Amino acid sequence: MSTLSKLITAHRGTDVVSKKDLDLAKENDRLRRENRILKEERDIF
Repeated sequence: MSTLSKLITAHRGTDVVSKKDLDLAKENDRLRRENRILKEERDIF
């Protein structure tokens, strides 16, 4: 499960997730995806 999904699930039923927290979660997901892709590319070569 993605970090963003975990964050949303954790805060469901509580106060709304702040825009700052949501932006950070999205950025973390993007960086994790990018990091995974770069590692895969590195391992291929």
